[in-house]
Amino acid sequence: MSDVLDRIRADAAKADAARERNRREFPGVAAIVDELSAEFGEVRVLHAVESGKSIGKPQAFDGVDVDRIIAADDWHSIAQSRRR
Repeated sequence: MSDVLDRIRADAAKADAARERNRREFPGVAAIVDELSAEFGEVRVLHAVESGKSIGKPQAFDGVDVDRIIAADDWHSIAQSRRR
């Protein structure tokens, strides 16, 4: 039983460390996630790109052509302007 609890604690510590590292390396994405979480509840990021760094796996996108990719900074600006 102790081994199972130790593994659960180790996994939780590893997830916390990864979460903090991602927040440091992707501050714009973290700000967007914070805003969306405050508005809608839990948010899960599947793929993000910021300042030339990428995390996660790009998802297949079916249906609509996207002519423009909105960067994390643009989303943050949009969110700020909607609050005014």
